[in-house]
Amino acid sequence: MIIKSRPVTQLPDVERIKDEMTKNFGLEMSEILIEALRNIYDDIVNLEKTERVTSFPTANLEHRGKFVLVEGTSGATDDLYLCVDTGGAGYNWAKVTIT
Repeated sequence: MIIKSRPVTQLPDVERIKDEMTKNFGLEMSEILIEALRNIYDDIVNLEKTERVTSFPTANLEHRGKFVLVEGTSGATDDLYLCVDTGGAGYNWAKVTIT
């Protein structure tokens, strides 16, 4: 399957895609596929909003919910972090583990 990539600013015509899928796959399967496409699109948008850094900004309300990618240097791996509210103890950067 070939997926045509588009700039994030260019939204696909979801209703047209849904109508075409409904004709070909039936309503239930088209709903599942549309939901999957929306999730993929949301993931791409969030990744494009991820800031690439070599050191952490201060974890605070301003950065809550924000991802940062700490790029590895000299062959080291990259690490992805999310700023989270620690439940009364302030904010902290939580490492996102990818398995």
